[in-house]
Amino acid sequence: EWCCSGGLTGPDAVAVAGAAAGDAAATSLGPEGRAMFSAAVTDAVRDGGFAVTALVDESFDVPLPSVVRRLKVPRGGEIETLVASAREADAVLVVAPETADVLAARVAAVRAGGGVVLAPSTAFIRLATDKQATVEALEAATVPVPRGRSLAAGEPWPADVPRPAVRKARASTGCDGRVVVHPGAEPPQPSAVATRLEEWIPGVSVGVSCLLGPRGVVAVAAVVQRFSTGLDPGYIGGDLVAD
Repeated sequence: EWCCSGGLTGPDAVAVAGAAAGDAAATSLGPEGRAMFSAAVTDAVRDGGFAVTALVDESFDVPLPSVVRRLKVPRGGEIETLVASAREADAVLVVAPETADVLAARVAAVRAGGGVVLAPSTAFIRLATDKQATVEALEAATVPVPRGRSLAAGEPWPADVPRPAVRKARASTGCDGRVVVHPGAEPPQPSAVATRLEEWIPGVSVGVSCLLGPRGVVAVAAVVQRFSTGLDPGYIGGDLVAD
């Protein structure tokens, strides 16, 4: 998991989290990353059929089950350590943010180095990284999507867009680059990166997982997502759906 294996102390920290290298506390990605990391490792150990190796930043104190092999990642050596360890493994699970091409670059690096990644194709990852491309693909598959449009970097907020409306960075993770403008409020300044502007859809925000198996793809709304309020709301946690 990128946050725990050297990402937040590496050169991509500013581009992804807006934090200086080593300042994990400056971003919500640190706690979120640790939660994902712990869940993936714990589930793999609980299954009983895997010998698990976990890549951990040498400066992080991340608790792991005793049966897990801990591989320390030196500062600045995150990708190199990932690729080298992948050559020794039957398969690798890569969890990383889509922002700044981090996820796609690491999956591609492992595959180029001869490793096997438990992930879809690079083309699929790049499509899912781009919110505008994702919406267009969903719409083409007759999945309902919010009305909206893309904005180029530096393009101002259009005057004819009904409010409330949401602007999101086209390539981002968590809530970075997300703003909500309500009726009567002043729109934000143009973004330095490409964004998607879309109508606000009231309702319950959920995280959807797709379970793939012999019966095909089953979509499950597994987690209710909670956000702070204001112009630039942030993700503050989730709760499992009761059923």
